Amino acid sequence: MYIQDILFRAKFHPGRKINTMSDVDKDLLYKAICDEFQEASDLGGIVQERDLYNNPGRKYDFLVGYKEGKPCPVCGTEISKIKVANTACYICSSCQK
Repeated sequence: MYIQDILFRAKFHPGRKINTMSDVDKDLLYKAICDEFQEASDLGGIVQERDLYNNPGRKYDFLVGYKEGKPCPVCGTEISKIKVANTACYICSSCQK
């Protein structure tokens, strides 16, 4: 569930091949992973997740994940749902290249 927003934070299209990434790109991806999971951890995970005491997470919203038709939080472009491999992905076609 988190991958949609990780790729959005890194500004990567989900269909991008890893062998096209520079070291700078890899650093951006690493930072996006850390930022996304830190935010989720601070909120106890997403609402579908439970902690050790059975309390639900408090992360209710994603940046682009599952927001087809909504405006991008950065540029306002409509979020699209695309198919990559065997799964659906949500992207901002303007921000994610």
